[in-house]
Amino acid sequence: MSTYADDLVVLVNSQKDVDVLTDTVNLFGLMSSAKVNWGKSEAVMVGERLGGQLTLPANLTWKRGGLRYLGVFLGDENTTKKTWDNVLETVKGRLNKWRWLLPKMSYRGRVLIANNLVSSFLWHRLACMDPPASLLSQVQRLLVDFIWDKLHWVPQSVLFLPKEEGGQGLVHLASGGAAFWLQFIQRMLCGPEDTVWRALPCCILRRFKSRGMDHNLFLMDSSQVSRSVLPSFYKKVFTVWNLVKKERQKQADSLYWLLQEPVLHGTLLDFPAWAGPSLSSLFQTAGVLTLGQVVELAGPQLQESAALALKVRLRSSRVIQQLLDHWRKRLSGRELQMLDTFSSGEVTTNTQDAFPTIRLKVDLKDCTGPHLDHCPQVSVREASGKTFYRLMVKTLNRHKLSGPTDAPWRAHLDLGGQDQHGGPCTNPH
Repeated sequence: MSTYADDLVVLVNSQKDVDVLTDTVNLFGLMSSAKVNWGKSEAVMVGERLGGQLTLPANLTWKRGGLRYLGVFLGDENTTKKTWDNVLETVKGRLNKWRWLLPKMSYRGRVLIANNLVSSFLWHRLACMDPPASLLSQVQRLLVDFIWDKLHWVPQSVLFLPKEEGGQGLVHLASGGAAFWLQFIQRMLCGPEDTVWRALPCCILRRFKSRGMDHNLFLMDSSQVSRSVLPSFYKKVFTVWNLVKKERQKQADSLYWLLQEPVLHGTLLDFPAWAGPSLSSLFQTAGVLTLGQVVELAGPQLQESAALALKVRLRSSRVIQQLLDHWRKRLSGRELQMLDTFSSGEVTTNTQDAFPTIRLKVDLKDCTGPHLDHCPQVSVREASGKTFYRLMVKTLNRHKLSGPTDAPWRAHLDLGGQDQHGGPCTNPH
């Protein structure tokens, strides 16, 4: 059961569930004089297993496709598309209400209207659903045209930067949506211990070719994580995670996360270049993906290659031993000592240990320029939603922010490429 205010969703899988639900609702109605509005209620059949076996109360009938819950449509592809119906028309309508005042408004006032009164209605939908590919760019174009009267004095991407960096702070919708996904990752990996929904994504991730891995998937090279078999929601999670550059910090005293460390496409332990893809495929097939699984077969000092070679079905123990030597060199003396004490039974793992510290930064690739010179790292554990948003603004617009900041209007103002303080002028206001 999921409930929020007066919106209630109940999942049933037998006629007994339906009968108990009906009796409970009727009893509650007698005690409180409250009634269920069956006319506004819907019943959706998921799958074909139950068919028409379940009899519904009142005049409810089974429907297909999906339903609307808390402002978004859930169900099949055609149903979820309804979440984005009339979005462009709504944005145009809200902007048109301010056209009469537009000539008298400052650019700051226009930005406040675009951010707080127009685009704000999209945030709940972006936090729940992935929009159609072209929709956000169309809405973004409407907002930019509203700010500039279709006369673009500076590159559009500069508008999205905060004022202290030469921009206007205009909301960038794609970055806002990406920031929501990063916040989901943050709460899943580093949220409070009583985060009740965490078990669900862990269960889903363990099912899809991850061989029991969930949190430690985020300790792997995200570009190597296969997303093809994941549900669409988690495909988007890893797509956004793959956009940013990660810097890993070791968890020096956590035995639990040391044993959970991936050895396949890991950020701390990985396969050397000479191993080739065939050897990693053998480990993938055998389900040997973490250091803890390696230690169970090869011992705490990673020196018993025969058992590991047998597990991955490789005849050459010499190759396995070379691989173990490679991993042992990547481990510190403290970490090898922790493995020894664990194997001897002197200590046990603590599943409540904090997730290893990861810091994110803009993946500049080949992009450079004044707007990209200062891109600080942010901690996954400590970053706020605003910090994630600013990170994604520069990540998604790095190509447009790259290079010089010169603009065509400079020649008309005869500033010689300098502002009154002698620096490059990027903000005409």
